[in-house]
Amino acid sequence: MKTLYSQLSEKQKNQAVILENYDLPKNWEKWSAFQNQLDIKRFAFFLRENLENPKVPEIWFVNILQTVSTIEGHYDLFTEVLGINFEPHQVVADVRDPKSDFWKKVLEEPLFLGILYGYGRYNSLSFHRKYAYNDPDLNFTFSDKCKLGHTSLSNFPLPIFASFSQKDLVIKQYEKERKMIKKMYKHKDFVTLTLKKLQK
Repeated sequence: MKTLYSQLSEKQKNQAVILENYDLPKNWEKWSAFQNQLDIKRFAFFLRENLENPKVPEIWFVNILQTVSTIEGHYDLFTEVLGINFEPHQVVADVRDPKSDFWKKVLEEPLFLGILYGYGRYNSLSFHRKYAYNDPDLNFTFSDKCKLGHTSLSNFPLPIFASFSQKDLVIKQYEKERKMIKKMYKHKDFVTLTLKKLQK
């Protein structure tokens, strides 16, 4: 984190928000050594090269079945924009492969990132139209307020994204899920329960 921060311009440093220094490289090494002892089949959790900044790799956490389902649900859009037919199960199985042509193309397309991140088709398409075509008539609000400082189970935001409708069903779904998460973890040990959920 310190190395990355030192590479920023003064303007970027003034705009940067650092919530907490978790010493990510060291903790990732610990996690990598530990996760081999776990029986995790439904999720992929791995480092991947950051195409925009190769010095700072990305950490990916992929719900495998949910990703297959999401791609299947938007298959028409993926094939139309990418211009190829593909098998959703196979491309998700290749998600760890940095040479995968499918994932290289998807990562270059903000429209697909919005869909895969769970922002919804309408929001993702609207965001794409607004910035690809400089459409001033497309207005949005953020899904939640950005909360600075320490995040906890009693104080965590919804995923922050551009919402283009006043009664956004995606936001309502995330609000419902946040309540369920708070209830599920209440009076429970966070690490123990999370590891149990990962191995279900």
